[in-house]
Amino acid sequence: MVFRILGNAVPSFSLGGLILGTGICLGQTSDLPYYMHKSFSPSWEDRGARSLTFTGLQNQLGQQISSRDWQGKITVLNFFFTGCPGLCDLLMKQMAKLRKELPEEVRLVSMSVDPETDRPKVLRSYQERYPRNSYEWHLVTGKKSVIYNLARAYFFAENTLKSDEAILHNEMFYLLDHKLRIRGIYNGTLPRSRKDIQSDVRSLLSSNRAN
Repeated sequence: MVFRILGNAVPSFSLGGLILGTGICLGQTSDLPYYMHKSFSPSWEDRGARSLTFTGLQNQLGQQISSRDWQGKITVLNFFFTGCPGLCDLLMKQMAKLRKELPEEVRLVSMSVDPETDRPKVLRSYQERYPRNSYEWHLVTGKKSVIYNLARAYFFAENTLKSDEAILHNEMFYLLDHKLRIRGIYNGTLPRSRKDIQSDVRSLLSSNRAN
């Protein structure tokens, strides 16, 4: 089995309350692992792999969405907020490039962690900063409690923020399969991550077609 390691193995770091390590094992080229634990250690069996589940969120067009709407497509997801001037701008530029590079059948999702500010109209205006094609790229907002519960329970965000005003976000991109299970984790600030995501998406698409 061949693993890719993104980033150097350095001590854990904290961004907006979310603590992660940078030496993360990613999927191999033919059969991607599942990520089910906050340690981000890969599992090669799907037993216990959880599907992302939610209701009551909105995209930038004001459309109500739930996890059921996303079943059946591969998804690349990240967290951001429009008031984040540095890191988020870099991540969203990377997502815009991915949107051009990935096939139409892959959905991109950027989930706001400041939903009280980032209403659909704000997200719609914000997205105009980034060039893209017409394929799916959802900017998502909704109740803060729903989004933060997802971030903590499914994406293993740190449970303790420094204050109620602190905003939870990080630089990771997450690859979800057609059943919305985590199959890859990448440092979204690194340009080479896009190539790894493209490779892993091809692996998932091939696997889906074979089944």
